[in-house]
Amino acid sequence: MKQIILLILFSSTIIFLAVFRVSPCDRPIKYRIDTVDPKFNLDREQFVKDVNAASEIWSKAYGKNLFVYDSKGDLSVNLVFDDRSQLKEEITQRENQVKTEGDVLKPKISDYENQVNAFKQKASDYNTKVNYWNSKGGAPADIYKELNQEQQSLKEESDRLNALAASLNRTADNFNAQINVLNETVDTFNANLSVRPEEGIFDPKSNKINVYFNVDRFELVHTLAHEFGHALGVEHVTNKDAIMYTFANQTITPFPEDISGLQKVCQPKPLWEMNIN
Repeated sequence: MKQIILLILFSSTIIFLAVFRVSPCDRPIKYRIDTVDPKFNLDREQFVKDVNAASEIWSKAYGKNLFVYDSKGDLSVNLVFDDRSQLKEEITQRENQVKTEGDVLKPKISDYENQVNAFKQKASDYNTKVNYWNSKGGAPADIYKELNQEQQSLKEESDRLNALAASLNRTADNFNAQINVLNETVDTFNANLSVRPEEGIFDPKSNKINVYFNVDRFELVHTLAHEFGHALGVEHVTNKDAIMYTFANQTITPFPEDISGLQKVCQPKPLWEMNIN
């Protein structure tokens, strides 16, 4: 009799498991904030707010808390300054330098061109006078003297313009050299990012999110949200404007592709398919 009762109970359990489905999103992921590198000049309090804002993007999209802060949480979130961050800073500095030099150089070149055009007009007027008096067999002494003085003045202005052109060429060469250095730095930067085109990374083995750039707040929150998406299990999408697109942008509102990926992850599954700790 006891064996029959045990069999009935076991069979009931099988039936219960077959119909009971749970979602991996039923329990929020607990995260903690560890490293906030001071080289980014971002205080910890603000970074905490940014991390919270990024996590809430997914929670609001799902209608339920998917992440919760816990100082002892399993998911570690970090703002890490490394060689990529350093290169990004160098690029920003060089871009600012090139822009400043370009802003100074452009009006100088424009002014030089105006002076050259004015000189050409003076030279043309001078040649017209000379041709006129030559056609008359020569100029009177007083006019001849004026033409010689004008010729000397034009020569001095020509020498000055040539010196100015040489100076501008040296400045332009230096400007172009700065652009070349900038391009080389960008190439190095892109080579460094060739295996990680995102501005952060989620490592499932260590259960850690590392963000390597702080371009501005929107982009930082986007990057954090992108990596939180990976922590949930959401995969990349092909929409360039979406949060889960492979490359960084400033989107902080989920696109339909993001929502679809989240719904796929959070879809209820039979209990035996779940790995619940």
